[in-house]
Amino acid sequence: MSVSLRKVDLNLLNIFSELIKDPHLTNTAKRLNMTQPAVSMALQRLRSLYGDSLFIREGKKMKPTARALEISPDIDKALALMKQTLPTNNSFDPTTANAHFRMNIFNYAEQLFAAEIVEKLQLVSPRSSLFISSEYMVDPKKLLRDRQTDIHIDYSPIIHSDFNSQEISRDELVIIARVDHPRLKDNKAISMAEYLHEKHAIVLSSDGTELLPENSIVNFDDIKSSRKVGYHGSSTLGVLSMVTKSDMITLIPKHLIKAINQYSEILQFSPPFQCKPFITYMSWYVGIQYEPSHQWFKQFLIESTQDYRE
Repeated sequence: MSVSLRKVDLNLLNIFSELIKDPHLTNTAKRLNMTQPAVSMALQRLRSLYGDSLFIREGKKMKPTARALEISPDIDKALALMKQTLPTNNSFDPTTANAHFRMNIFNYAEQLFAAEIVEKLQLVSPRSSLFISSEYMVDPKKLLRDRQTDIHIDYSPIIHSDFNSQEISRDELVIIARVDHPRLKDNKAISMAEYLHEKHAIVLSSDGTELLPENSIVNFDDIKSSRKVGYHGSSTLGVLSMVTKSDMITLIPKHLIKAINQYSEILQFSPPFQCKPFITYMSWYVGIQYEPSHQWFKQFLIESTQDYRE
């Protein structure tokens, strides 16, 4: 009949392991910061548990019995496995670490700050690397649970008890057009009639839904049904390029204008309808949130994207 683990003091196994290494009660007591009588009492409990003497005195030494030698490897393996589950106090030093971080990120956020994050990481942790993916055909919860990625960045937080999410960027939406747009180049603002008159370039996500505005525009369905779409793109940069080379307009987060201005001047207008802030979130699996490297990387991302929350 097996003994219930509820009736077993697991500290006894650690004392047994130390006695195997050095079968002297006094030495074992010192290593474990215990008194010798306490170790003797533990040995008595071990003998009762296993129904064996376990250690037999020979002169001043204790010699393990055949039963003790038989169970010792399994006890050491069990203790090692338990130690692996315990948190460590090891700190993470980015200047010397050779860490391999992974981040899954949707295309707007990738265009916005991925290159900046890589650049900053090289400065503060030169031996570490960052792998960035844009995997949207797989459930992000699975990616995080399976450790295929450390951080998932998206415009929706993961609402689940196994995951935590935190805001990483907050932006306002603006309408842009090329600087010499034939109908808008002299405008200081854009009306709803003008907005609906122009053709629009939009970004679609992998499931065919519009990537940017659906969660950010009040009464989006009414605007969508009245709007004329001239181009459906799969990437933010593709849509931005289309706008600068055609008469189409698009609605984008304002921070992306910095990227556009690298190769073209643009017109910028406040939308003639109510918009909510466009927010992106980083999410992570709670199973790794106490790992020193993960804690450091998460804080690094928060600090690196500070300008995109102001």
